[in-house]
Amino acid sequence: MSQPERVATVENLYDPNTFMPKGDSYNRGDYGRIRKLFPIAYTDVPRCLVDPRVFPKYIPPKIYLGWYIPGHSKGVINIAKEHFPEMTKLKSGRIKSDGFIFDQLPKFIRTHYQVPEREQGRVDVVDVTMKGSVGGLAVVVGSNIDGWLSEDLVERISNDLFNGQQPMWYIDPYKWGFVQPRHDY
Repeated sequence: MSQPERVATVENLYDPNTFMPKGDSYNRGDYGRIRKLFPIAYTDVPRCLVDPRVFPKYIPPKIYLGWYIPGHSKGVINIAKEHFPEMTKLKSGRIKSDGFIFDQLPKFIRTHYQVPEREQGRVDVVDVTMKGSVGGLAVVVGSNIDGWLSEDLVERISNDLFNGQQPMWYIDPYKWGFVQPRHDY
């Protein structure tokens, strides 16, 4: 499976203001501008997106660490059938429904790789967006908000399921900008 090409340049990635609104608040143009910066290579993630000390009064956009899946849900189902065939079959030997397989892929990964219980919520299939109007699904192993799996687990998943391709950072299509925390009293 091929990953989308990286479009961001190092210069604009490391300027924290790249991800902030151009005025007092975000507008329609900001969404497209920020989306064009993704995906970002695993090792190139800007500090302002993973370190809350850069903008202590804001919560950063949510970005996921994972692999883009071409073909949307069919691509996810193909991964499960190819790499977890025993988990996709009923006791009778018949293949489980595509919907069931799609929903269960994160569980298949957590079980097969013995992901520690406290980290299991980091493995998921999520919507992501990136350059242009391209959006899709990604198998993810964490986020900048919730943390990500250990390098060892990420490498094993990368080698086994994605032919050694390094995961990339993808932006959440709904939580793409910095926000001030809400204080509910």
